[in-house]
Amino acid sequence: MDMLTRTNTLASSVHIRQTSLYHAVSKFLGNARVETLIQVSKTGAKRNKPFLAVLLVIKNKDVLNCALYQIKQLDSGKTPFQIKSKFDLTRLRLVNGISEDEEETEFELVFEKGGNVMSPLYIKWTADSGRSKKNFVVGLWKLVNEHMNTTPQFLNINYAMLQVITRIDWFERFILFIVGIG
Repeated sequence: MDMLTRTNTLASSVHIRQTSLYHAVSKFLGNARVETLIQVSKTGAKRNKPFLAVLLVIKNKDVLNCALYQIKQLDSGKTPFQIKSKFDLTRLRLVNGISEDEEETEFELVFEKGGNVMSPLYIKWTADSGRSKKNFVVGLWKLVNEHMNTTPQFLNINYAMLQVITRIDWFERFILFIVGIG
């Protein structure tokens, strides 16, 4: 087996595992639409147990809620997952990418805690790869810009990448409008 075939086989198996993970998490969470999920761990923790960070859009009676779930994968039992934490994205104030370098895996999220701006909640996570972090931040950017009235601050993020994504989304919406679907 040559190197290209091995790489394609590996990429294909990773895609299949991730797709089945999307379906499993969607089924576990019920009526929520999974936007993106990545495997992360707490930055600087001694026992570094990975968990899933899942961005969701939840629709209840024509009201959209956007949330970030921290989900632990279980080894056995009736349910394959356990919800550790839930964060409402309306309370998200800052997304810090730590560095614009695409290989950087650490990032930080700052939430308003209990309606009090003076006591923020800091979450520092490390993604399993730079590409996963990028996909997560792009998914977060899209979710915030499409469904929320308030926009958090994005620091140390490659804005050129986000602007291209925004232009592509705008163009897709324009085409759908012209065709009569949107």
